[in-house]
Amino acid sequence: MKKTDDVIYQKNIHEAKLLRLKGVTGVGVGYKVKDGKTTDEVVVRVYVEKKLPRAQLTKGDIIPETLGSANKIKTDVIEIGKVTAPPKGGRETS
Repeated sequence: MKKTDDVIYQKNIHEAKLLRLKGVTGVGVGYKVKDGKTTDEVVVRVYVEKKLPRAQLTKGDIIPETLGSANKIKTDVIEIGKVTAPPKGGRETS
């Protein structure tokens, strides 16, 4: 299996559990962002409304840094703000 296939596989296995964690709004696959720059490393991206310091999370709500039995698939926590549904009808009107 290719590296990207491994990442997708781990995302699919862990997605439901990750979505139950405090503040998690979505899970996907993409490139890791480090210091504001996109790298070439494919990771499981975990989207949160707001990044919180570890001290404000219970042990059970901390997003793991890696996934998989060999802990070889990295995660990247991405702050995206509040997610809202589009207006009824799917379009805004002016």
